[in-house]
Amino acid sequence: MLGFKRRMSLREHSVVLMPRKSKLLSALKILGVLLLMLAIPASAWQAWQAGLRSQADVVQERDRLLVQREDLLAELTAARERAQQLEVDLLVALESVSENRGMVRELEQQLFHLQQDLAQYQGALVPNATSPGIRIQAFELLPTEDTERFRFKVMVSRVGD
Repeated sequence: MLGFKRRMSLREHSVVLMPRKSKLLSALKILGVLLLMLAIPASAWQAWQAGLRSQADVVQERDRLLVQREDLLAELTAARERAQQLEVDLLVALESVSENRGMVRELEQQLFHLQQDLAQYQGALVPNATSPGIRIQAFELLPTEDTERFRFKVMVSRVGD
């Protein structure tokens, strides 16, 4: 049996794989880890920039609306000031009208009294002033604030006994 080699099966053999510790493989592993560590913040920064770019239209619209808001607030302030000025002007005008109405009433009364005095003097100077009876010495028709009503003044005197 010397010449026979015995065939051995693979099961009888054991194979041990030993990793090779090469410097290139170690450098590639370190480089891979470093690239992965740098890729995480870089991808976060890229995502942040993409978010900002996608919101650019919204930011522009917000800025336009803020400017429009300021313009509207300025218009509102100006309108309020105009309204206050008009209110003051209206109050002054109403007070003036009230004062003028009072003056007109006083002047009408003065005019009526003067007309009465004039009628008395005229009645005394008329040649037939001594004939007995009733004499209308003054008549005055005045408008009122209501267009369908009038105010009148009549001065009647009795002549004779």
